[in-house]
Amino acid sequence: MAALFVIGVLKTLFTGLSWLRSDLEMVGIGLFATVITYFIGNLFGVQLS
Repeated sequence: MAALFVIGVLKTLFTGLSWLRSDLEMVGIGLFATVITYFIGNLFGVQLS
């Protein structure tokens, strides 16, 4: 999460958007990817040991 926060803040150097908006966007994308990956793994019965 901290890495996504830092990337979101650094992204403002290129986009000119608010650092908070950019940060929330990056964290949201990361959380979405995490949830989707979890459910796909669960669907196929993948288990970590």
